[in-house]
Amino acid sequence: MTEAETVSLIASIATIIASLAIVVTAVIYWHQLRTMTKARETDSVLAIMNHANSQELRRARYLMLEHHEILQDLYSDLYSWGSKYDQLARLKYRPC
Repeated sequence: MTEAETVSLIASIATIIASLAIVVTAVIYWHQLRTMTKARETDSVLAIMNHANSQELRRARYLMLEHHEILQDLYSDLYSWGSKYDQLARLKYRPC
């Protein structure tokens, strides 16, 4: 084997090793991207759950459950900002 063939063989082996390293790196980053996507979705669900459990939202749910008979008439009319806000202002609700 001549010196040129030896150098060519070494260059080919180095190219194969570099290609394998690129493929392995791509696979690792793909798995990392999937994991980060799942973590972001989980964080979003937790943020929604924390908001749903907030004191302000609990009071709003309580208001709607406690005064459903008054609020039912409020939403039976056609949609109008003025009438709904006027009726809500007349509703004497005291926060807990």
